[in-house]
Amino acid sequence: MDYVLLEMLALVGGFFLLSRGSDSLVHGGENIALHYRVSPLTIGLTVVAWGTSLPELVITTWASVHGKAGESLGTVVGSNVANLGLVLGACAVILPATIESRVRTRDALWLLGSLGLVFGALYDGELTRTDGLLLVAAFAFYQFGLLRAGKAEGQASEYHGELESHLSKDWTKVLIGSLAIGIGARTAMWGGEALATRVGMSGTVIGLTVFAVGTSLPELFAGIASARRGQAAIGLGNVLGSNVFNVLAALGVAGAVSPLHPKPEVVSQVLHRDIPTAVAFSLLLLVLPFLPRTWGRWKGKVVLLGYFAYVGYLVSQGVDLPT
Repeated sequence: MDYVLLEMLALVGGFFLLSRGSDSLVHGGENIALHYRVSPLTIGLTVVAWGTSLPELVITTWASVHGKAGESLGTVVGSNVANLGLVLGACAVILPATIESRVRTRDALWLLGSLGLVFGALYDGELTRTDGLLLVAAFAFYQFGLLRAGKAEGQASEYHGELESHLSKDWTKVLIGSLAIGIGARTAMWGGEALATRVGMSGTVIGLTVFAVGTSLPELFAGIASARRGQAAIGLGNVLGSNVFNVLAALGVAGAVSPLHPKPEVVSQVLHRDIPTAVAFSLLLLVLPFLPRTWGRWKGKVVLLGYFAYVGYLVSQGVDLPT
């Protein structure tokens, strides 16, 4: 019983560090981006997305190094689904404008294309070091294009914003937030894995649910904060950027550090169940803006219900209940 209490404290404490760290990092990152005069959407796609996606990078790499390929893959794909279903759905309920803006063709192609790249990399049953390096290279190319376009868009729209502190203080916030996120991710992973294992969850389902939701908390907190401030572009950009980061950077780095050799059944589930689910939620994000604006918050509620249905299905399939 003592161990159960310790595991619960680790899980809660880890999530607390994740939320506080992401708040510090996002606040500092926004101001840093404002110093360089980039557009709000680009702030969400880059600085905010990098910061809130650090837990996925830490957990995915750690799981890969320790031979837990199922958890590594599950965390990345599950986090993408959680970002689109849980985070975007919750933000849309608070601020419907979050999903009313039509996603630019370039961002839509990268959102779907990144999933296609991972599907192709895993099709042979493993993620080699070469596959990982190619994913990282694709991410670098994507970021370079974003920053160039964001700079031009920011200058064209004369977007300035208000700086709330000096640049040195903002960098301090970013560093402290990054450290808190790294510690929180590792702590939450230990507590969540232990508790989920006690109830019979498989490694892949642990990654798709416990770790995925836990590592999506920074996106959730950042998205809600953006929604409350009326910054729909930052909230949307955060989700889009985080998903591309997870697939290309987090999984790419994990594969480059330690190649993934998951079990055949794990690969089959990821390829035929989880990646298609992520694609379906991505397509839903692209379609929703074309539906009547009068539906408002109902769009967000539909997205949330879809996510909870997915999690319910995973739990029913992935937990071996005693007979």
